[in-house]
Amino acid sequence: FYRHTGVDPRGIMRAALLDVVGAASANVHEMPSTADAPDVDAAASAYSDDLRSHGSGEFDLVLLGMGPDGHVASLFPGLPHLDVDDRIVVGVTGSPKPPPERITLTRPVINGSRRVWLVLAGADKAGALGLAAICVVILVVLERLFPSARELGPDVDGNLAPLRQRLALLAQR
Repeated sequence: FYRHTGVDPRGIMRAALLDVVGAASANVHEMPSTADAPDVDAAASAYSDDLRSHGSGEFDLVLLGMGPDGHVASLFPGLPHLDVDDRIVVGVTGSPKPPPERITLTRPVINGSRRVWLVLAGADKAGALGLAAICVVILVVLERLFPSARELGPDVDGNLAPLRQRLALLAQR
């Protein structure tokens, strides 16, 4: 998590969703800024510890944005943290999108969440939204043509398959 210049995503999220549904603050685990720790690995470790202190690091709901290139969370294609499967949170350095240092939930944690909402806003996200929609359609078609593929998903590791039943795309122009 990091703060965009002039925008407070935490404040927006509270006003638009959390306050409206009456979410108890004890049930909301906001990702801290990397500015609150000496380095990204320390920030990732501290957030992981915080999540473990409230349970196993499993989420009822993970709310994510999607970048114009289709990345979610800070899981950027080609960076090594994309394949980490033994941690809840990892530090990211060399991000292709500012800021270069940040922390992110790992793919297994996102896949294991009960619900995942992807929120997209802006014309620059249209291509990513189209790609995401095509992927969901392909999954549905594959499952209907090959019912046994339901366990495998779109790749051998089943990286997207566990999410299909629990994923919501929320888009605005």
